[in-house]
Amino acid sequence: MVDHADVIVSEVLCFVVKNYKRLDKSSLSEIIAKFYHEDELYGAKVELNKYVSSLSDGSPPVAVDGWSKVVNKQGQPVTRKSGDATQRRCADADDIMYMVATLDVNKIPLPRFVAEDLDRIPAVAGLQCRSLDYGAQTVVTQLSNTVEELTKRLENMESRVLHRISELDPFPTLTSTSGVPAVTPAVPSTSEASVRPATTLAGNKSQDATSSRSWAEQAINLATTEMKPLVRLRGKCHTDTVKAVPRRLTCFVGRLANDVTEDGLTSLLKEQGILDVQCKKITPRNGRVFNTSAFRVSCSANYESIFYNESSWPNGAELRDWIFYNRSNG
Repeated sequence: MVDHADVIVSEVLCFVVKNYKRLDKSSLSEIIAKFYHEDELYGAKVELNKYVSSLSDGSPPVAVDGWSKVVNKQGQPVTRKSGDATQRRCADADDIMYMVATLDVNKIPLPRFVAEDLDRIPAVAGLQCRSLDYGAQTVVTQLSNTVEELTKRLENMESRVLHRISELDPFPTLTSTSGVPAVTPAVPSTSEASVRPATTLAGNKSQDATSSRSWAEQAINLATTEMKPLVRLRGKCHTDTVKAVPRRLTCFVGRLANDVTEDGLTSLLKEQGILDVQCKKITPRNGRVFNTSAFRVSCSANYESIFYNESSWPNGAELRDWIFYNRSNG
């Protein structure tokens, strides 16, 4: 059973609290500033202030360290008076993020915020808020459990396949048709091979002795080719002294109509919540003509859950990881 006394209806706070630790604060503030109206944002500030006031028996909420920054002398949330509506929404959104962060720093537990109108929840893929429709929430929970079970099965299957592969001989003996012993090439790891193009040892289909390059020569070149070291881990510690530049997510997006433009695709993905997306239309080489168009699309890792969600893309579009590798100078 759900105790409705502990439930506060606010689509804004439902979305913010649910995703406070899933998205970076600046992106979350920008999303709600663009999606919600001024009255919805200010209403969220009022609800947070009411809750803090209730913790001190109705007296002004001065007990929370830092709270006075967002309330006036009467103990009500400050009203932004900028002449530009966009700036007012951005200021209110920043106030909401500050209020939630202040409560989090002071270790004050929040009530349960729910969304009565799911149409007033930003379409950010993979992020869910609680709704008063508890029957629908039950269905979502069951689907989530099913996906989790299937994921575990897939991981177990992958583990078994990798184990079987490890039992195979990864270094077969190569013998050239010219009689010269072949050098066994270095074999990249499974994860590294998945992001590098396949390299062919044969110089031509016949593989005869008249080839301009023998099997031995090509094997030596393959063995001496510089391979990119495997990424063992990606750091996650919080520090203000040493900064890193996270790698952007990049994909080849195909099967789009020929009339799709860079600006059109960029606008669509920004509406889905990928705020720093970059789209570059790919021009076919050698004057070739295709019935569909393709793009090189990238964004920061903060939007991974949206970027790799099929509901963020047009029906029928295909995504493939963009392959980066060093080309040989030879």
